[in-house]
Amino acid sequence: MAELGAALTHLMQENNRQDVEVLFSSGVHLLRETLELGPEQIPARGYHLRLRSQHPDTPAVLRASIPLTGWEGVKGTPCLKAPLPDAVGTPRSLYAEGIRMPNARSRVFLPQTLEGKDPLRYCRVPAELMQGAPAQNLTLSLLPKQKWIHNRIPIASADLDEGSVFLSAPATYPLAPIGYGWFPEGHAWIENHPRDLTEPGQWVMDYVERTVTWWPLAGQGPDTSVRVPVCTEMIRVEGRVDREGPVDACVQGVSLQGLSFTENDVYLWPEDHTGLGIQHDWELWDAPSAALRFRGADDCTVEDCTFSQLASTAIRMDLSCKRHRIVGNRIEHVGGVGILASGYGPGTKDTNRHHLIEGNEISYVGESLWHGVGIFIWQSGHNVVRRNRISHCPYTGIVIAGRITYKRNGRGQCSGTIRWDEIEVEEGAEKNWMTWYARERYQHARENLIEGNEITRVMEMIGDGNAIYLSGAGGGNRLVGNYLHDNDSLCMNAVIRSDDDQHETVIEENLILRSVGEGILIKGRSDLRGNILVDLRAADSNGQITDYLRGYLVVNGGSSMGSVIMSNQCYATQDLSPFLNFGGRGSHGPVNEDNVHLADNRFEALSDDIFQRLNSDVPRFDLSEESPVTQHEPFWPRIRIKEHASWIREDE
Repeated sequence: MAELGAALTHLMQENNRQDVEVLFSSGVHLLRETLELGPEQIPARGYHLRLRSQHPDTPAVLRASIPLTGWEGVKGTPCLKAPLPDAVGTPRSLYAEGIRMPNARSRVFLPQTLEGKDPLRYCRVPAELMQGAPAQNLTLSLLPKQKWIHNRIPIASADLDEGSVFLSAPATYPLAPIGYGWFPEGHAWIENHPRDLTEPGQWVMDYVERTVTWWPLAGQGPDTSVRVPVCTEMIRVEGRVDREGPVDACVQGVSLQGLSFTENDVYLWPEDHTGLGIQHDWELWDAPSAALRFRGADDCTVEDCTFSQLASTAIRMDLSCKRHRIVGNRIEHVGGVGILASGYGPGTKDTNRHHLIEGNEISYVGESLWHGVGIFIWQSGHNVVRRNRISHCPYTGIVIAGRITYKRNGRGQCSGTIRWDEIEVEEGAEKNWMTWYARERYQHARENLIEGNEITRVMEMIGDGNAIYLSGAGGGNRLVGNYLHDNDSLCMNAVIRSDDDQHETVIEENLILRSVGEGILIKGRSDLRGNILVDLRAADSNGQITDYLRGYLVVNGGSSMGSVIMSNQCYATQDLSPFLNFGGRGSHGPVNEDNVHLADNRFEALSDDIFQRLNSDVPRFDLSEESPVTQHEPFWPRIRIKEHASWIREDE
């Protein structure tokens, strides 16, 4: 792999007007650094570079890790210790026999800010959790004040007398307890302390002494293949990007087929990332955080590839990327997002669009950062997301977003991405400076078609999420014929949610079946037509009552005036949720039946004959059987979300 880039460069110098095919033999190909494919390695426009497995039945494996050797026993323990190779810096992942192993972690606690100090950088920590290890070896992992985001941030320094730590980068929100009361025992913990090495499979790295300590699983030992990653980005396809200018010089025509990506590292967010996180920091704008990254590239294909046992996001398409085909891939056990399309911030540079994301199997995303979603569309439009299957996610299945805080100081959500020279700003009106309809031309996540996807067993870990979520995007997004079922989660808000700053969305002919929480929630003008909602659950399989019982269809806030709700069918087995709920006044006053068009909707109790009729009327869905996705052992450790009835309010 180290020679491939140089070989392509030499070939293009001889003749860049030819198609080039690179065949990978079966077996493992080692990456010691990112393979960069740019204008010097890629044929001229009109020609193609294809990277594919020579034998599709036995795919080629690209591995971004090196072996650990020199293991010695640790006296009085079942652990082994080895030196860190000189070729790696401060890796944050460890793989044994191709499986990512968990870092040692402390008990949970409730984080507290310190008076007079930066609430995003300083945190009070129980002193006993810090003693006995250099602070720079440790990581603070937590849900910072909100239940929809998970941060993992290295500790820069600690004051044991004060019981506080200073983080190497700011958290998303203040380092304080969550206001919702779901985590009474705590939602923060320390990672990588040797005292917490208490279970087989766990590991600790000492970055001062340059050693790794690992507790092998049963049947494993010094001869086990144990590896540490050398990079996060494995392959980057990149043109000549001018972030500040109006045009990027994109490369084009690169395809990858039948390759397997595995064993890379997490990406640590830099200190100056404030304002560059996209939608609650679920990913970072224009960042090297994925195993496969396109940046300034058009007309590329990723087909029949596997992304497994990765610590990062699998695939991302950044800034100027058009007409990519992400088809038939398997993405499983990855640390971040499955597939991300992330364009430029608000402005006139609308250059991330017209992708086809179809037929991908996506499961167990978000294993390093629990907010990692299956498919994430941010400031990217005119895409088709069709017939993908998403399951077993700690958070949301599909997100379409572009919610921005318009502040010139760059401190608000996504505000560091705004292209101020390209937008018209009313003098002195940066806060809510325009209506959505005036800003929509800058909200590039528009005209996306989300069709025929199956999403099940999502929202398994953190809270206030959905199977499909829209917020702050442009107009014309359509959710059509999706099958969203068997989501047994107290953490689910509504199965489909068109959230804040979102209008002109069409939600039609979707089937929602056997899920906890609300059905469809809208907070802006939307069309809900022909959806079928069957057997929403008021409680999970353990009998715990959900917080979200407002209704099968929830119309929230006066900005939903003018919505059309017609020909929807709702069938209930539990009477705790009404058919339709009008809630919240908002800045536009109340919404009610007088300012929403209602017609031909049905709401009745579910009976066996109705269920059988539905099963025959919608043959593209299998309603009668439970999902073939069965029980599983999640990678993420639970931190006890709402397991006790005493946590439920009396009025529930």
